[in-house]
Amino acid sequence: MVAKEIKAATSDEEKSKEELPYSSSTSRVASTQIITTPQIGHKFNLLPESIKRCFYYSCLFPKRYEFEEEKLIQLWIAGGLVLPDRYLKEDKGRDIFVKLLWNSLFQRSSLVYPNGIPRYKVPDDVYDLVQQSCPDVFVTTADREPTATTLHSLLLLHHSNDTAIFKSLYESEMLRTLILLNEENHRSRIRQVPPDLFLRLRFLSAVDLSGTCIMELPTSIENLKHLAFLDLSYTPITILPDSICSLNHLLTLNLRYCSELIELPNSISKMLSLRHLDLEGARQLTSMPPSIGKLTNLRKLGTFVVGREEGCRIEELRNLNKLEGSLSIINLENVMDENGAKRVRLRGKKYLRKIEFQWSGVEWGRKAENVLNNLRPPSQVRELKILHYGGSTFPEWLSFSNLTTIILIGCGGCTHLPSLGELPNLTSLCIEEMHALKEINNYGLRKFGIPEFPRLMKLELDGMHELRKWWEIEVGDMPRLHKLTITDCPKLTTLPMLEWLPSLRHLEVTLCPKISSLPDGAPPNLRSLIIAESPKLEKRCRKGKGEDWHKIARVPDIWIHYKQISGIKTEHSQEQTSGSDLGVETQ
Repeated sequence: MVAKEIKAATSDEEKSKEELPYSSSTSRVASTQIITTPQIGHKFNLLPESIKRCFYYSCLFPKRYEFEEEKLIQLWIAGGLVLPDRYLKEDKGRDIFVKLLWNSLFQRSSLVYPNGIPRYKVPDDVYDLVQQSCPDVFVTTADREPTATTLHSLLLLHHSNDTAIFKSLYESEMLRTLILLNEENHRSRIRQVPPDLFLRLRFLSAVDLSGTCIMELPTSIENLKHLAFLDLSYTPITILPDSICSLNHLLTLNLRYCSELIELPNSISKMLSLRHLDLEGARQLTSMPPSIGKLTNLRKLGTFVVGREEGCRIEELRNLNKLEGSLSIINLENVMDENGAKRVRLRGKKYLRKIEFQWSGVEWGRKAENVLNNLRPPSQVRELKILHYGGSTFPEWLSFSNLTTIILIGCGGCTHLPSLGELPNLTSLCIEEMHALKEINNYGLRKFGIPEFPRLMKLELDGMHELRKWWEIEVGDMPRLHKLTITDCPKLTTLPMLEWLPSLRHLEVTLCPKISSLPDGAPPNLRSLIIAESPKLEKRCRKGKGEDWHKIARVPDIWIHYKQISGIKTEHSQEQTSGSDLGVETQ
């Protein structure tokens, strides 16, 4: 595979002898640098000039720094390193990223981050070699001081809150990329950007201030006429200056998890070049700015806050057909009528993969049902989340075959679950606070002889205060269920037949005081059991004495009322327990 990619990359170089705009020094970067270590050097030296430039850019970050693919590609584009051709720049950037990954110049991180987005890094040996040959146009301040020829710089802040640190950049008047990064990924103490910074560095095309403590931007940002990328994510910024709307070349404005942001500039609809306006997690917003539907080039939005004023209503989503990735539509109680939801034509936004519908106020009855019914997502959606829905029934469209994850929270008026058992790709199902639901069954909807939930691996029930019974797990149902969690179901009296769940590894029952016993026969492959705040069940499962102990005695890892008790040692359990260990109970 590597050999094929190198051959393809070599062919690409013969076809394309691009040069970057603005400066000839960047276009000469790769051609004047050769890495000689046999294996790594051979891969790198065969790559086209354009891919080498992107790779050098990636090495601005400190050793072992882990980056997201999408953000790095956006930085490449803003820095002028991905040149236009017959493909979209984002698609060409992805192609470059894949080539670097397949040539082992990038590697995927083994860490799992809370947002679930994979991250990547430059391998240590590759990083060390490239740093020896990295040209002066790329500078990390921990290694070298920027010079007049520096075009891309990463400023390590070393826990400093002194804005004088920016003065090291003033000589680099042609600087295009400025990235602020605190050591060890801690939040920077920098609270403001010097007002004259954007007056001196007028050619900046990418500015990354994410993770800093800045609460406002200087109005002088309007001087950055070439700015294409601005990242303010994870900052306490509360408002953006109106002058930002004069940045006609801005492609990316990242405001992800700006939890203090209360509004966007009213004139943001004039920024017609915007392709990525990431508002995910900006939950203080109460409405969108007027006429955001004019930004028809948007590929990323993240969150749309429904307002009641003209130009702020849900219909503004109508023409945003290029949206991709995830989209949360919140404050759905502000939809004026069901036709407003229908006019969105959400079904036609075929690049969306994750959708969230959220009501922030209580809205019961037919209006909520009609709104949700008319917000039918595209069939390509894989993850669906519905919060605080006030209808009594779910729409029929809740049966897309591509769905892998469904989360239903606070749907307090629903007395029945939707028919989800036939979904062929559903792997995760979470149901919380559905207070009107009294029984879990399929009400005769099961097709004879066809097992339900064929790929479900994770099932969570939480805060189901009226749930009393759970019926009808039959032989063959949920054959891949790996984890079952039942929490805060105070009226639930029985559990279904768990022995028919051959893949179940983890079972947790918490805050279920009326469950008086385990069903006959434990899951054959159960490896972990947690029982807490469920007095009757805890008593029945007391080690060696409880009436249900024989059902679970072979489970390697058992926790009862927050104490670990020892099961028998099996080939699957290598952990040794001791009476001196905290929270471990022995006979």
